Amino acid sequence: GNINGTMDVDYNAHWAFGDPASFNAGWVGFAYNVIADYKTAAAPHEQNSIFKATNFVSNTDLHLAGASIGDMDLAGLPIAGITVDIDGDQRNSVAPYMGADEADVPLYQPPMITLWERSVADASLPTWFGSNTERGLAYGYTMAAPTSLSGNDRVFVVSRSDGTKVRILNANTGADVGELNTTGISGGTFALNDVEVTSDGIILACNLTTNATTSPFKIYMWANEGSVPVEVFSYTAADAVRLGDNFSVIGSYLAGTAEIWAASATAGFGKIYKWTMTAGNFNPVPEIINLSDNAAGGSAAVGPLGNGDFYWNAGGQSARKYSANGTLIGIIPGGVVSTGTNSIKFLGSIGTDEYVVTYQFGGGNHNARVVQVPNGVPADATTYGLTESMGSAANVGGTGDVAVKHNQDGSKDIFVAATNNGVGAYR
Repeated sequence: GNINGTMDVDYNAHWAFGDPASFNAGWVGFAYNVIADYKTAAAPHEQNSIFKATNFVSNTDLHLAGASIGDMDLAGLPIAGITVDIDGDQRNSVAPYMGADEADVPLYQPPMITLWERSVADASLPTWFGSNTERGLAYGYTMAAPTSLSGNDRVFVVSRSDGTKVRILNANTGADVGELNTTGISGGTFALNDVEVTSDGIILACNLTTNATTSPFKIYMWANEGSVPVEVFSYTAADAVRLGDNFSVIGSYLAGTAEIWAASATAGFGKIYKWTMTAGNFNPVPEIINLSDNAAGGSAAVGPLGNGDFYWNAGGQSARKYSANGTLIGIIPGGVVSTGTNSIKFLGSIGTDEYVVTYQFGGGNHNARVVQVPNGVPADATTYGLTESMGSAANVGGTGDVAVKHNQDGSKDIFVAATNNGVGAYR
């Protein structure tokens, strides 16, 4: 019978295969294989439709697969009242997938502004960048000297291209400012590998040890940019673990709430080491948290939430969330955070949703991915945004780091160090 009403047909993907005489689509009795001819015939309808093969899991499982996941050509238009797909998964509110399945990789990610960048991609790589020698960085509001009346927004980058150094950059421009004093620092596979800053501007840095039973894991401290480093502790572990690829610091040193977190990168030793403070000093013996799934991987990193729970990530593994006692809460889908990622930091919460940022390496990456975790449930995580790629220079070890500045207006500045590719700041 006849159907009364207004027809609006658009944002479709047509494709025919098999019979050589097949046509991709037809309109009012005529068949077409040329998309321009089809759009002319169908106007004003179908002006955003395409002729393209779509990959499905199988002929009977019509979930998207392969190259169709993340394919911007399959971006549809949001329709009022249709907020979930056939599985009940949330539709992207800006660019949902055509068809019935909303794949794990979103087609729209909010843009992140580049504040400054010194990179291979921009032909502006710092002259002091070497080959595999810059792996860790931190942001901090620090004092130039004990007598300083105000602080400075700084980025610190550990650099081994010309000795053991910690480069100081202006966090607002990326310009070189100077170096920290590294007198007396020694020991480990690398005497310094990563750096962090407490909430009240105390600078901490660690060495890298591949076996903490024979080569201690060390932390050094600078009270300000002009001070001489002091060894905070030298920790010999009971297990032959690799420590120092990445570490995290939260809390205030002067208030006695600072915590140092480090993750084992040694297979078979899925452990987190957590140093807290007593009477104004770091306890030399850490709390050891055993991960319930015994996870470990390259450049293992931990991003504490502040309530005891923490996110964890490592190269070759999926990013995860754990409770304070090491019980696995959940795993972020690989379609959101791939196994080519490691350093991870907790950005904060908006309502019940949590946000984390992780460093990702490999071709087309060498950047940061910001992830939204609805209600703190890792399985429901989606990509919030990406920083631009800093280049495609080889980074065989997949090393790099991320750091965060919490702005007064609630926004976050993301700082990224990508080994062999550069350093940058994004919002």
